[in-house]
Amino acid sequence: MEVDFIRKEIMRTGFPIEMEVFSILNARNWFANLHDYYFDFDLNVAREIDIRATPYPYKSAPNFSFYPFLAIECKKSDVNAWIFFKSKLKVGRFACAGQYADFLKSQNAERHFFLTFTMAEGVPHYGRSRLFSMSYAQVKLQKSGSHDRLKDEIFEAINQVIKYVSYEIESYLDSYRKGLLEPTSFVFFFPIIVFDGKLYAASFTKGGVSLKRVNHILLTTYYKPRYQARRVPFWIDIVTRKYFSTYLSIMEKEIDDLNTQIKKQKGISKIFLKELAPASKGSE
Repeated sequence: MEVDFIRKEIMRTGFPIEMEVFSILNARNWFANLHDYYFDFDLNVAREIDIRATPYPYKSAPNFSFYPFLAIECKKSDVNAWIFFKSKLKVGRFACAGQYADFLKSQNAERHFFLTFTMAEGVPHYGRSRLFSMSYAQVKLQKSGSHDRLKDEIFEAINQVIKYVSYEIESYLDSYRKGLLEPTSFVFFFPIIVFDGKLYAASFTKGGVSLKRVNHILLTTYYKPRYQARRVPFWIDIVTRKYFSTYLSIMEKEIDDLNTQIKKQKGISKIFLKELAPASKGSE
């Protein structure tokens, strides 16, 4: 029957995962939007991200405002396993230059207050992660005569979250320039891919390839947004569908921890003003 066919086709897509993740966020006091718009300047087309979310109700630190956002893309595969090859860090754990906006950055200042602060105190989320990757592959779970391009599924998801975050950060930088956001604040995006399928961490050994099923791995990749002079690193959380609720609990605690760190910095406004002085002279 037609209805049965439609139902089966829907269940094969990532939409049920999207609705599940959306429901979890709403139940946990997050304000979530489905199918949030962005413009892909590389392809010159309008596109959508599956979910954008921010804590609600949310109280930022009174001395310096921190605005966290989740950018989530949901994917499902019964055919392919996702493999991420473990890597040693080649860049600092806090080198997530493309994922934040602040007033100094909006002025094209060489000094970036957000990075100055986080490199001293640490972004809890990325600082506590243990599994890192810089490369990946898709492997069909069963042999077939198909010659599909295996990287498309992962590559597309990565591009979705990075380009959405880039579009949003560019908009926030423009808001700082227009005075629509207070200078003593910063905006940070956590790109996330929720995957309903088999996720593996892999490493090469003398005996070949070692594989381990995992619930979460942190991928670092590079992209050149329009607001950066060169390519910059982005950190992307790859999380399984079953693990997402646990992962969200960890994320909530880490956001609270970062706010606590900010509150402890009694002189944070003075540090900001010191960083702001060179930018102010440059804009005169």
